[in-house]
Amino acid sequence: MRSPTEFERAPDGGAGEVTVYEAYLEAGVRGVIPSLIDEVSSFFSFCPSQLTPLAWRTLMAIQVLGEVHGFSIGVHEILYSYYFAPLANKDGFYHLRSREGAPLVKEPSRGVRGNHPFGDGWNSRYVLVKIQEPVGYPTSWRTVDVSRPVSFAGEAVAKFIMEIPRRFHWVTFLVSRKALRHSHVWGNVARSPASVVYDEYQ
Repeated sequence: MRSPTEFERAPDGGAGEVTVYEAYLEAGVRGVIPSLIDEVSSFFSFCPSQLTPLAWRTLMAIQVLGEVHGFSIGVHEILYSYYFAPLANKDGFYHLRSREGAPLVKEPSRGVRGNHPFGDGWNSRYVLVKIQEPVGYPTSWRTVDVSRPVSFAGEAVAKFIMEIPRRFHWVTFLVSRKALRHSHVWGNVARSPASVVYDEYQ
């Protein structure tokens, strides 16, 4: 891990380096790029650091939701419930928007304790992290076409996920230390039942 030089910008990282924003760490990232973010980045062929912090947080929450309930969630489940779009006010970034219907996870309203708006300056606070290559996604930034139709290949699993009790869908719970320590996001493989994880969170 290194700080950028005076004239380096986030997209300028060296070979085998990925930009990690401070806001990603605030969202719960620890050391490795979560597998769902890796899969999405590989599918679209963009660098993981081109996703907004809120997209990282949402994708991490979805990964944890799947893990604590025993579902394998991949890019097709994401594209059934969400779509990616270029961020209007920050060139090169992509954000995640829910399609019509219910999203897989629920964000609290703005101003609710535990909700992280990240603010406007989040893209100016970052470090460059060396990654173990080869990876399936590019480490350099690029403009890509992220428009994709609904992926009905993910419909069945997405519908099962929507049947999980609502209390387990809150992003604040899913990216809490209590939930993340039971997930692969933090490199753990021991799994506890979702109700046990939720009770620890309370």
